[in-house]
Amino acid sequence: MRSINSALVIVVMLFVTYALVYPGVLEDIEYTIVKIEEMGNIKCSVTVFLKNKATKEQLTEIANNIRKMLGKTYDRVFIVYYFPGMEVGYGAWATSHFNPNLKINIIGSSIEEDKIINAAYLHEDDNIIGRWVRHSVVTQYILRKDNGKIFMIIIYKDNSKSETEMIEVVNGEDTLYREKNGDSYSEDYRINDQGILAIYDYEGFIRALHQFSP
Repeated sequence: MRSINSALVIVVMLFVTYALVYPGVLEDIEYTIVKIEEMGNIKCSVTVFLKNKATKEQLTEIANNIRKMLGKTYDRVFIVYYFPGMEVGYGAWATSHFNPNLKINIIGSSIEEDKIINAAYLHEDDNIIGRWVRHSVVTQYILRKDNGKIFMIIIYKDNSKSETEMIEVVNGEDTLYREKNGDSYSEDYRINDQGILAIYDYEGFIRALHQFSP
C-alpha cells in the first residue's frame, strides 16, 4: 500500500499549473499567455489570448517564441489561441502544437477567409437587427428583417450559410428570437443591453457572442 501511495504522489506532483499574465508583441500581433500547465518534461500546455488574428507564419513565430520563453525542454508543447470573449475549453480559434514537430491549425476563419466573407456580406443594410462574430467554423450570426419576416443567417468559414426564419417571443422584459418551425431542441437568441447575443437551448445558456466589428 505504501508503494502505491508513493507512486500516486509522484504522479500528482508531475502536474503543475501556472496562472499568469505574460504579454508579448509580434509586429502588429499582441498576445497574452494566461495559463501554463506542465507535466514534468513530458508535455506543456499553454493558453494564449490574441488581440487580433494572425497568419500561419505569424503563429509559427509566436509558437517558437513561446517555446523559447518557456526555458525548459518538453517532449511536446501544445498551444491554443483564443480571443477576448471566448470561453477557454470550448473551442479555440487556432492551435500550434509541437507534437513533436510544429503544426499550425486555424480552426476558425482565417484572415483570408474573413476578407471573402466580408466582401459578400459587409454592406449597408438597414434591415439588419444585429451582427455578431464567433471565432470557430461558424464565423458570424446576422439577424435580419426581410418583408416583415425575421431571419437568422449563420455564416460558415467556407462562405456557405444557413438561413432560418425566426419569431419574436416576448418573455417579461426580454424579447427572444426563436425558430419559427423549431422544436424543443431548437436554439433561442436574446440580445442584452450591451448588444451581446446570448444563445440558449433546452438545457439553458450555451454561449455569448460579441457584436461584429469589421
